[in-house]
Amino acid sequence: LNQEQYGIYKEIMDAVTHKRPLCAFVDGKAGRGKTFLVNTICNKLRSEGHIVLPTATSAFAAQLYPGGKTTHSVFK
Repeated sequence: LNQEQYGIYKEIMDAVTHKRPLCAFVDGKAGRGKTFLVNTICNKLRSEGHIVLPTATSAFAAQLYPGGKTTHSVFK
């Protein structure tokens, strides 16, 4: 993870560790490592037994995440 990715990773992991509610939205230009970051976070949390529901705004983006769904289909 680069420095910016690690900052996001740490913020999310701290929220989970301290049982603080957090809704995170990761966005950025193509090729910036969004998919890598989200998959890293999902894999870490799942390895610790957490339930993770990755969502994306499009079906194309959602298919990049194991178990990913569109935000609309999860929260309708």
